[in-house]
Amino acid sequence: MSKKRVLVTGGSGGIGAQIVQQLSEAGYLVDFTYYRSKEQAEAIVSKLRFGGELQPSIHQCDLSDLGAVETLCEQLSELEYYGFVHAAGISSDAIVPSIKLDIAQQTMAVNFWAYILICKQLIRKMSRSKDGRIVAISSIAAHRGNRGNAVYAASKAAIEAFNRAFVQEYASRGVSINTVAPGFVNTKMISDLKGLGDQLSKVVPAKRSAEPPEIGELIVYLLSEKAQYMNGEVIRLDGGLSSSMGLTI
Repeated sequence: MSKKRVLVTGGSGGIGAQIVQQLSEAGYLVDFTYYRSKEQAEAIVSKLRFGGELQPSIHQCDLSDLGAVETLCEQLSELEYYGFVHAAGISSDAIVPSIKLDIAQQTMAVNFWAYILICKQLIRKMSRSKDGRIVAISSIAAHRGNRGNAVYAASKAAIEAFNRAFVQEYASRGVSINTVAPGFVNTKMISDLKGLGDQLSKVVPAKRSAEPPEIGELIVYLLSEKAQYMNGEVIRLDGGLSSSMGLTI
C-alpha cells in the first residue's frame, strides 16, 4: 500500500519542521517548502522516515512572490496529494499610521494568497479522489486584538473566513478543511523575546506557551481517517487564552 503524500509549506520553520517530522512518523510521505536554508531543509529530510521508491521532495520558494508560487503550483501538478498543511507565515508589527504597504502586501501574500493558490492547484485531484485533508495554521491573533498586530491578524482572519466558504464547496467531495489557531508557541521567535515568560504566566491560564509537538499532534489527527467528519472547524490551541477576560484577580 503506497503512502499518502502531504505537502507542508514553511516546513523548515519551528512549527513547520515539527509538523513535517510528526507526519512522517505517522506514515505519510511529506513534501515541504522552505525559504532560505537548503542545508537546514536537507537536514530535516535526512531525519524523515520513508521507504520504497517514493522519496519526499523539497521546494525552495519565496511565498511572498506570487509568481514563484505559481511556478511551484506547476511543479505540484505532476503529483497527487492527499493532504496540505499551510504552516508558512510571517509577522507584521506596526501601529496603523506606521503600516507600510509593501510589508503588508508581503504578509498577506505569504499568510493568505499563497495558501489560496496552492489550494486551487491541489483541490481538483483531492476532489476527484473524494479523499483529502487541508489544514491552515491561523493564530489566536485573529480572535484577540493586540496593539500593532492589525495586518498580521487580518491575514489570519482572512484564512479562517476563506476556509468557511471553501468547506461549503468541497465537504461533499470527501475533502476535510480545518484551521488551527495557536496562541503562543515555544519557538525561537518566542524564546528570543525577553520577559515573555513572566507575561505568559499572567495572561495565559495554562501559565505557559504551547510546545511545537502539541501542534504537530493535532495536525496528525486532523489528517487521519478518524477526523473525516470534522470539517470547517477553527481549533484554538492556546492554553485557555481566548477564553480568558485577561484580568488577574
